[in-house]
Amino acid sequence: MSFNQVFSKSWKDYTSNFRTIFQLTSVYYILPLFLLSLIVIFLMNVTGLFQDLLSIYSLMVGASASGSGQIDPATSAALSQLMLPMIGKFFLVFIPASLLVIVFLFLTLFLYLAVLVPAFKKTTFTYHDAVTLAKPLYWRFVGLTCMLWLISLGLYLVAMMVLFIPLTAFAAILGPTAATSPYFTVLSIVVSILMVTILLFFLTRFLFAPCFMVQENEKVFASLEKSWKFVQGRWWNAFGYIILLTLIFWVVWLLASLPLQSLFALFLKDILVGNFGLLWILLLLYFLMYVLFTLIGLLWAFFLKNLYLSYSKSRRK
Repeated sequence: MSFNQVFSKSWKDYTSNFRTIFQLTSVYYILPLFLLSLIVIFLMNVTGLFQDLLSIYSLMVGASASGSGQIDPATSAALSQLMLPMIGKFFLVFIPASLLVIVFLFLTLFLYLAVLVPAFKKTTFTYHDAVTLAKPLYWRFVGLTCMLWLISLGLYLVAMMVLFIPLTAFAAILGPTAATSPYFTVLSIVVSILMVTILLFFLTRFLFAPCFMVQENEKVFASLEKSWKFVQGRWWNAFGYIILLTLIFWVVWLLASLPLQSLFALFLKDILVGNFGLLWILLLLYFLMYVLFTLIGLLWAFFLKNLYLSYSKSRRK
């Protein structure tokens, strides 16, 4: 199947189940994200961290507006007085917020699984179908996700150590002029591209691991192994489809975020002088934008399913 065929089929599946997807998103994403945001905002206001951040930003903007390019002693002293007590406030917010974010990530994983599993089992599905079918596979899916994160981290660290050896050696040869050398810049770019390429190669090979877990009830390592073999001979095709779909999502995100960023920049001065009504409106718009992007992003589950089935069908022929 061509990209257009896979995308069209996925869009049809997505729209046919949009009501259920919205219900799932409301329970496992919108409500938790809303509560998380309220708690973080409450903690930032109670500790005074929010006001401190606005004060620091105002001081920095004032220093930049002076045109000297340097922070005067009075501004530096004011920043120091704000920064030192702010460290304790930061941890008072960061620790509980981090725990809540972890819980939120677990709920988000269940949301994705609750769309992916019934997508394989039924043409149209209800909220009850989605939750019932996803529950037995949830912790296995969490294990698979953690394994993919560990693989990504391990590959990044190994690639960084291996590829940065020639970069470090070259910098040592050039000495103090390394930072301004065009050869060093080119080599840095090449090394970065190689690191990203290695990571993308492995992640594409493991792309269909969730499909084998859902469709064939495989364990974590068996799913990874089968996905690796499954992509053999069609890596470029799968990678190209991922890039195309990612570009579509990126364009949607860009179109949605640009107006909000423009509004934020336009009203930033009013917010800094205490017009928090505007701030709450802009934050609400950002919240709705993230919800919209998450809803659209769940199209990925149907796209992955249809691409998997397309490859499976062509393999049987």
